[in-house]
Amino acid sequence: MNVVIIGGGQKFGKIIADKFRDEGNDVYVLSHKDYGNDQNHLSANFLNIFDVQDKFKKLIANIESIDLFIYNSNADYGPCDEYDFGTKADVARIIYSWQTTLSIQAIIPHVISTIALTKMDKKSKIVFMTSGLAFKVPRNYATNAVGLPGGKAAQTHLMFALAKHNDKGVIVYSISSHFEYDDNEKLSKTISRIYENLKTFNPDISGRIIKFYN
Repeated sequence: MNVVIIGGGQKFGKIIADKFRDEGNDVYVLSHKDYGNDQNHLSANFLNIFDVQDKFKKLIANIESIDLFIYNSNADYGPCDEYDFGTKADVARIIYSWQTTLSIQAIIPHVISTIALTKMDKKSKIVFMTSGLAFKVPRNYATNAVGLPGGKAAQTHLMFALAKHNDKGVIVYSISSHFEYDDNEKLSKTISRIYENLKTFNPDISGRIIKFYN
């Protein structure tokens, strides 16, 4: 199986990439980190849409088909301080924050998903790693976490549209989970459940958000 992971250089992305490799799959990774001369792992500047697009095209140039495409990149640039919402707000900073957040969470995944589709068919899957904050934001958390929920919410609507309208019949859905990196047992269970889901072909989950929580 040919697996392409965007944001596979650390934490969940790296763990799941290694898991697929260990099972004998061909894994291709694009991340913000430089991993030297590994042609299957390229780095890109995720603050530059066109650099990501060019590096992604290079990454998949010699792949005949893509079976699984996982978008796992996150952005922590959105407005995140109380002064961002008052008269002392730095407008230039707000603009930059939203532009970078929405670029990484919505525009880039939209652009490269349509490129990935050219090498996909009805047996392929596009999966977005999302956050519960995209659809359920605790009231006392909203003021300092507008960017992440907002960006992920935009990505969720992108997922809905791709699932309904992509012309290759590709399965498109999102996975929402929480990773307990300080608890190896819980982390292992969550990763294993997600891994099994990613391997499974189930057209009924297209256009849905699948939740994995302990």
